[in-house]
Amino acid sequence: MKVLVPVSGGKDSQACLKMAVNEHGAENVLGLFCDTQFEHPLTYKHIDTMRQLYNVEIVTVCGGSVIEKSLKYKRFPGGGARHCTDELKIRETRIFCKELAE
Repeated sequence: MKVLVPVSGGKDSQACLKMAVNEHGAENVLGLFCDTQFEHPLTYKHIDTMRQLYNVEIVTVCGGSVIEKSLKYKRFPGGGARHCTDELKIRETRIFCKELAE
């Protein structure tokens, strides 16, 4: 069994990834990056850097894009609208975990 760490490319998720690797070993840690296709190019680069730095697998999943969801709901996320978080991150994480368990 592996420890699953959600990875956004920010400092907090990097700290969690590092702690998990230190506690359980890189071979027992799996990172999960939910790509919203609206990330800064440096975020993608940093995800790759973390893969190498911690010698850990980070899987990327993508359930569409922020632009696609904004057009669907006729609004940009924010102000209480969580459609992008719900559909591009939470939903995709659940799908990934279900497939991982099978």
